[in-house]
Amino acid sequence: MYAVYHTHHILIFLLILAGSERHTIAVLRYHKHSIRDIARNIGKHASTVSRELRRNSGSRVYDDDNAHRIARKRWSESHKKPRIANPLIGEYIHTTLIQGYSPQQIAK
Repeated sequence: MYAVYHTHHILIFLLILAGSERHTIAVLRYHKHSIRDIARNIGKHASTVSRELRRNSGSRVYDDDNAHRIARKRWSESHKKPRIANPLIGEYIHTTLIQGYSPQQIAK
């Protein structure tokens, strides 16, 4: 899976581990391959594989299906829009934006 972000007119591609790569990690890890060997095999940096194993391993065993679910949930949770709890504050922000104030001016 690839995620594309536009930042200052430069395309930045973030490679996110795909399900098939997680499956390869699971199989190679089961056969006691090193993190560096797994990384070479899937074309990722060793730190990416290490982080994947650390974040998405269950009870010491890396299950690729469960890891993919955990990673997708973490990704979707991190991309939720923040909510403004107080409707009066939301109305104030909306009104001042319409009046031409910048977010930095409103935040002060």
